[in-house]
Amino acid sequence: MPAYPDMQGKVVLITGGSSGIGLATAGAFARQGAKVVIASRREATAKTALKQLAVLGDAHWFPVDTTDGKAVRRLMDAIMKMHGRLHYAFNNGGGAAYSAAKHGVIGLTRSAALEHAAQGPRICAVAPGWINTPPVANWMKRDEDVAKAITRQTPRGSIGTADEVAAAVLWLCSEASSFAVGTVLAIDGGYLA
Repeated sequence: MPAYPDMQGKVVLITGGSSGIGLATAGAFARQGAKVVIASRREATAKTALKQLAVLGDAHWFPVDTTDGKAVRRLMDAIMKMHGRLHYAFNNGGGAAYSAAKHGVIGLTRSAALEHAAQGPRICAVAPGWINTPPVANWMKRDEDVAKAITRQTPRGSIGTADEVAAAVLWLCSEASSFAVGTVLAIDGGYLA
């Protein structure tokens, strides 16, 4: 993974940061020297994630349900109290509503990016295809037909890794992508090609 020295000491918030793509991204930011804050609902999963992240750098967890606006406000207040600033936010999520919500997120990303293009912050999105996360891996193990169908949908012939998505998130947050505004970066092995 490329090195991004501009991330050293920066503060990053990753929702859904205790497993899958979120955890891989948290680890990638930590390896760059960023101060990582993961937010999720399940404490046991978060404790396991923090053990992995502790060997990489500065990481903290806050419990939050991102569908609760007051809980998100408390999270932001806690980050400001702890670090005094926030440089990057990776609003990572999935689940049953993910596919339906993806189109709304793309529209919201582009709209917000245009609104803030002149002064910032830069707002972009990643649109992952089939990624080897615990839910997808378990589904593919349980049903061989599903596994074959998912693999057929990806022109490269295999599903992606959480680290591949994390690399894209880091690039979008780095100064290397300073001209990317409203970008929706497909990380999908050619699915949309």
